[in-house]
Amino acid sequence: FNTVSCGFDLNNKSETILEKTEKMAENVYDAIKNHDSEQLKEQFCERLQPGKETAVDKIYEYIDGEIETLETDFETEHFARAGGGGKIRGDKLSKTFVFEIIITTDKGIRYEIGGKGDIINTIEPKDQGLQVLRVYKQNEDGTWNYSKGYLQIGSELN
Repeated sequence: FNTVSCGFDLNNKSETILEKTEKMAENVYDAIKNHDSEQLKEQFCERLQPGKETAVDKIYEYIDGEIETLETDFETEHFARAGGGGKIRGDKLSKTFVFEIIITTDKGIRYEIGGKGDIINTIEPKDQGLQVLRVYKQNEDGTWNYSKGYLQIGSELN
């Protein structure tokens, strides 16, 4: 049987886990850019999908303006990491992923959108997918504050 989760086929053996992570980052960006709540909801793991219908609205309440520029080059930049962390229990395993993409709005404000979760999870299949999405606004002096003032959607599962 095939497992389709997070908006793409996670059992596609021809794709590496890094390629799957990169594809998820692109799907998240496209969903936000196109105000597509359903596409964004599909990126979250099954256990966290309920209530994500308003995730895109929450992001646009947080960011100032419309996305004008994607600064992250999906073809050449190292914006995603996969396969780290994780757990092994017998013949089952989980592997984590993270990604960060930078966007600029039509108001000239830069934001970092970061995601993390399990790219593979055969221990708890309902946890496979995006688990937390954070949006950070760049400070006027060009620095980033990663400890406060950001938007978080989802939560890290225990």
